[in-house]
Amino acid sequence: MKQIALSFAEEFTGIELSADPSQLNRLWLALLDNAIKYTPAGGRVKLRISRDSHAAPYCEISDNGIGIPPSDLAAIFERFYRAENARENTNVGSGLGLEIARWIAEVHNANIDVRSVLDAGSIFRVTFTEDAMPISQDKSSDRGTEVRALSVSSRRSIQAV
Repeated sequence: MKQIALSFAEEFTGIELSADPSQLNRLWLALLDNAIKYTPAGGRVKLRISRDSHAAPYCEISDNGIGIPPSDLAAIFERFYRAENARENTNVGSGLGLEIARWIAEVHNANIDVRSVLDAGSIFRVTFTEDAMPISQDKSSDRGTEVRALSVSSRRSIQAV
């Protein structure tokens, strides 16, 4: 069993987004799965929720894993793509996780960016823009428009509302 320290930092409370909670959960799981998969035993993975200098909320997942070679960064969000060092270090994975994560971010009008240093780790940041808060309508609901939101509370939990 791999021993990895997982930490959570919430720098702002009360961040709410109108979004599809199940899709956002898939996004976070894809990013966390990659961080854990490519971090060696004894490593660290951190999930951080904050706001940028323009007050846009973001979620950042960082690790001190194998990193991504600069030559592979432009392609990592492509379907079935796996960086060469990822193929060398593990045979697990289909190359779909980051492509799915990118798609979910795009559907929510969010930006997903990565910074990485080979053999030092990666930081994936999903930033929600002002127009990244689509309201979904459930036509089967008797209440008319149903708004689903992702709410981060001071209790350090992420809830679908």
